[in-house]
Amino acid sequence: THELKTPISTVRVALEALHQFDGINDVKKRDDYLRISQNELDRLSLLVDRVLSMSKIDKALPAAQKEIINLSDLVAHITETLKVQAEKQNTRIVIHQSDPKINIYADPQWVSGIVYNLLDNAIKYSDKDEPLIEIFLHKVKDQIELKVSDNGPGIGRDHQSKIFEKFYRIDNTDRRII
Repeated sequence: THELKTPISTVRVALEALHQFDGINDVKKRDDYLRISQNELDRLSLLVDRVLSMSKIDKALPAAQKEIINLSDLVAHITETLKVQAEKQNTRIVIHQSDPKINIYADPQWVSGIVYNLLDNAIKYSDKDEPLIEIFLHKVKDQIELKVSDNGPGIGRDHQSKIFEKFYRIDNTDRRII
């Protein structure tokens, strides 16, 4: 459900920005926001197709469609897509990487979903006064390390063991940004 909500939220924020900040008359902003919205709607369509496929095959995950992807480019693209949401929260995103061309062999849809979720949560839960998100992307020997760090309150120790449980969600109604 989280993966389905992110593109909807991004398109909503882009449309609000067009409406509230004179984006219609600023051709560059308008084109950026429309491009971001189109990309997110395309992604939403793929996600819906995956959900439908999963329901047809008895809730088993569809087979990974692995290919070589440039993780550096993918992270940059996702960061650009979430730019409107980040700007709305005055969030600064900094990318640190050891190499501009870090390739991995993986399913781009699954990797995109992971990166979107990490960045979306970091935007939502970063410090409200000076929100900062840092993305670290490095080659470490024969492995790739991707780390997303924000300056928010973090996840309490009592919840950390549960974060990989299906549909587990911490009740943060007092901190949630809508």
